Amino acid sequence: MHLTAVHRAFDPRIFYKECRTLARAGYDVTLVAPAEYRNMTRDQVRVIGVAPARSRWQRPRVWWFLLRQAVRQRPAVVHLHDPELLLMAPCLRGVLGSSVSIVYDVHEYLVDSVAQKTWIPDRWRGIVARLVQITERALGHFVDGLIFAVEEQAALYAGWRAARTVIHNYPELSAFADARPVPELPPDRFRLIYIGSLYARRGIMTMLEALSLLKERAPEVLLVLGGAFDSQDFRRECEAFVSAHGLNGHLLLLDWIDHAKVKDYLASADVAWLPGLLGPQYQRRSISTKQLEYMVAGLPIVAGDHPHLRSFIEEAECGLLVDASHPAAHAEAILWLYQHPAERREMGARGRQLVQTRYNWEIEAGKLLEFYEEIVRV
Repeated sequence: MHLTAVHRAFDPRIFYKECRTLARAGYDVTLVAPAEYRNMTRDQVRVIGVAPARSRWQRPRVWWFLLRQAVRQRPAVVHLHDPELLLMAPCLRGVLGSSVSIVYDVHEYLVDSVAQKTWIPDRWRGIVARLVQITERALGHFVDGLIFAVEEQAALYAGWRAARTVIHNYPELSAFADARPVPELPPDRFRLIYIGSLYARRGIMTMLEALSLLKERAPEVLLVLGGAFDSQDFRRECEAFVSAHGLNGHLLLLDWIDHAKVKDYLASADVAWLPGLLGPQYQRRSISTKQLEYMVAGLPIVAGDHPHLRSFIEEAECGLLVDASHPAAHAEAILWLYQHPAERREMGARGRQLVQTRYNWEIEAGKLLEFYEEIVRV
């Protein structure tokens, strides 16, 4: 049983990769996650939906629902995808005893992430982050297995007595087969695309500032943003900038895009854009799954020059790196690709080849199955 209180039911890593891989291997898999429906089966995975929390203060209601489902169904493995769900580990152990294996899937650098939460007042962030670290470590005594997204996370959990593995969040090659361009992205435009969270710290405003510099020199340019804003205030700030700089005809703002349709939008674009993950959390070693998805789609990439983005781009020679904080640098890189269509196609082909041979989920899936064979208690 996989549990999450904050990720969507059809999250790419949780549902499409981990749950489906386990189900195809013969495991009886149930996912309990926020959804607008109560019960369905998809790709051999039973999905139990819980009404999403409308605020952070409603999350305990979701936790309670998840806990009741786990206790009621008594699974052999409870696979936790949110750090706050560790709070239910003592209860799971107390009720289900040694018959259950508890797995903690470490998606991110938790302490760094908490220290960047904008809803926590500045003066409290360091204290809250430290308390979270202490609590996580204490609850680790109830955990039987740890899954990390990158090798560097493992050192932060050196004292935990749990089986461990690293399962990279690489793209699933089969999910990007048979892509069909979508009509919303007209082929007579020079189409730039970014799919992901529309947060200030992701460089969204940098993209808009660069777009205002591009529109005169590349009038066909169209920026496609697919994702959800982190706040209505930031959305209004972006919309005001777009209006003030006459960018309405050069921007297509989409909502969250279902993972199954991402391939079609990428197949409709000319260049992928990763302006940069600017917070301290992203200075540690990590993997941008979006970057690898852009690569497997055959798109050249313009990216902020951060180590975790640089490594793949340099290895494949599949894009251009620029100073993340300078809109003019982004604009010049995009303009170069606009003026050199043959070179950008070659970049895209090299990026696709690298992912197809080395960095894909088809390789990582075997590691997940090996870990479950170790962790499941018969």
